[in-house]
Amino acid sequence: MQGGFSFREDRGKRRTAAVATTAVHAALLALLLWGPRPLSIAAPESDALAVFDVPRLPDPPPIPVPPPATRPEPVKRESQVVRPTAAGGSPRPARAPLAEQAAPAASTPAHFDPVDRLAPASDISAELPLRIGVAASDSRGTGIASGQGTGGEGRGTGNGRGDGDGPGAGRLRFALAEWIEKPPQSLIDEAFPKMARFGGVSGVAVLLCVVPEPGRPKSCSIAAERPRGRGFGPAALGLYPNFRIRPVMKGDQVIQPEVLVPVTFTIHK
Repeated sequence: MQGGFSFREDRGKRRTAAVATTAVHAALLALLLWGPRPLSIAAPESDALAVFDVPRLPDPPPIPVPPPATRPEPVKRESQVVRPTAAGGSPRPARAPLAEQAAPAASTPAHFDPVDRLAPASDISAELPLRIGVAASDSRGTGIASGQGTGGEGRGTGNGRGDGDGPGAGRLRFALAEWIEKPPQSLIDEAFPKMARFGGVSGVAVLLCVVPEPGRPKSCSIAAERPRGRGFGPAALGLYPNFRIRPVMKGDQVIQPEVLVPVTFTIHK
């Protein structure tokens, strides 16, 4: 009997617990559905960023560009000369011509003392026109410098100061040398230009030699040749070491060392 009663009592407790549990769940469900809503916590709003209107800066002024520099033209000033007038009234100014440049001073002409006599000349005249040619000299000195005449329009070969003589085409005057010892004819024939020899052409050359004292010339240069371009000038120039000549002298004193030396080349038939 006690076992059956105990079983019934346990069953009654279980029912009561089940009913109580169901009631609690129903109450919680009703509270969730129809109960007061929970308060929502809103985050505090942050202050809005302040915005300011900034005025636009003015554009920088343009940089001035300087104009290209112009060279001022020279101002010509003319002096005025007051000329008197025949009648009344103010004088009229007249323009004076501009001052002309001074002409360059002429070089001092070289002075040559007159000679007692000219050395005897042979084979050629002293009036041959001179021209500047190739100079040759020994080891003791240099050749003759050329000079341009100022007394005329000519050109001469001299000591660097030579001037033309007289009006017109100026021409230097040199004396002909006097032979002390002339080269042998065989040596002159040996120096005969080949082209002229084959052509059967004879010629003559004139050398301008510097002779400080009687004897061997110090130097020589080609002054003239006829005909030109046949080689007579260079042929004569190669012979000058064999010359023994006398310059222009007055007593025992040399007064003009520059002299003309003619050399003749002849075809022997």
